Amino acid sequence: MITYQSQDGQLLVLKGRLNRAPGDRSEAQLEEQAGGAWTRVARAAINGQRFTLRWTTPAVSAAPVFIRVRVLRRGRVLATSIRSRLIIPTPPVLCAPPSPPPPYLPPGAGWIVGGAYIIGGPAPGIDACLSDAYTVTARYTGTETVAATQAVAGGRSYTLVLPAGSYALAANGCSTYQPVVVTAGTATHADVDCDVP
Repeated sequence: MITYQSQDGQLLVLKGRLNRAPGDRSEAQLEEQAGGAWTRVARAAINGQRFTLRWTTPAVSAAPVFIRVRVLRRGRVLATSIRSRLIIPTPPVLCAPPSPPPPYLPPGAGWIVGGAYIIGGPAPGIDACLSDAYTVTARYTGTETVAATQAVAGGRSYTLVLPAGSYALAANGCSTYQPVVVTAGTATHADVDCDVP
């Protein structure tokens, strides 16, 4: 049994369990299919009936990436998993850090920091800061009353100083999904997401 466990950036971690212990000096190998040939990209010793394989995946490619796991004992193949397609996610493109708030805030004010991101799309998808200039607007939750607005250069984050309260953020037709709560004297992080199908 092979179980995909987690992905941290471009690090793929696969954990496996065998029905029977293959004996000493056995190992699991992760192989990638490039063209027609299979290439070993990771290996790990089998402890009891379990193993963990770690592989730093290649950059995103338009071509499909296929992987399989093989179990070997003293160089002899004992088992081979089915071939599985791997979708390598696009690394996120983060907005540049926000400017700090002014040194002296109005009494009872806090601030919101974040960026406007385009996210989604067909696999492997996109998660990137808007590259064009945008305007972010904060409205009091449930109203059309504007509390603050800021013009932001493409690729940058925003910093909105606001009285403590609940707000809805919007930028270039996109918005936050939940109200953003500002607490006096503290920062609240909230991004505006532009979903693409």
